[in-house]
Amino acid sequence: MIEHWLNGLVHASAKTDPDMRVLHKRLITLRIISGLAVLAVLPAMVAISSGLAGNSALLVTSLAATILAAVILSTTGSLVAAQLFASACYCVAVISLVKMTGLSNSPLLLLLVFLPFEAQVSRRRSAALGAGAMSVAAVVYTWVVQHVDYPGNASSPEALLTASIVAVALVFSTLTTIMVMGQRSRSSQHRRQVMARSRLMLESVGDTAPCS
Repeated sequence: MIEHWLNGLVHASAKTDPDMRVLHKRLITLRIISGLAVLAVLPAMVAISSGLAGNSALLVTSLAATILAAVILSTTGSLVAAQLFASACYCVAVISLVKMTGLSNSPLLLLLVFLPFEAQVSRRRSAALGAGAMSVAAVVYTWVVQHVDYPGNASSPEALLTASIVAVALVFSTLTTIMVMGQRSRSSQHRRQVMARSRLMLESVGDTAPCS
């Protein structure tokens, strides 16, 4: 029943291609599970912390909102749009954590480095590039916020060093992800071409086979 329901969520544009149908279904399932997991632990988080407010509420909301990426993919069929929305949600979640743990001084800022890698699930290089751009913007945002709210700490060697390391790591992770995805795309295209030639050969053999 669940399998049939998930198959029904796949956009019509992806149903004609077996590979795309599997990819869409996997991403829809991933986003639904991740969003529901956050919602499932929400009552416990509220009970432990005696309510959620400010950055804590923003953290939970942004993580739960990833379920909307499944809605975007199901209704539009756009892997890029769905992935960019999910990356934006994760970016906001990291910013919320960073705000609670020291802004530019927080080691959790390094979590932004993984966003371009996470975007690989969409198999779209533009989505990985967008995730990297969002992450760089998040680093700049945290530094600006710290500069405005805590001007003395924003120019500290630790804050500048952390921001610089994260920015360099983000550029490296984004470029690496795009290169890896490009290689996978070429390999996949070559595999499809080989399979297409094989089918043509089999069909030609079948057409020329003598009738008994």
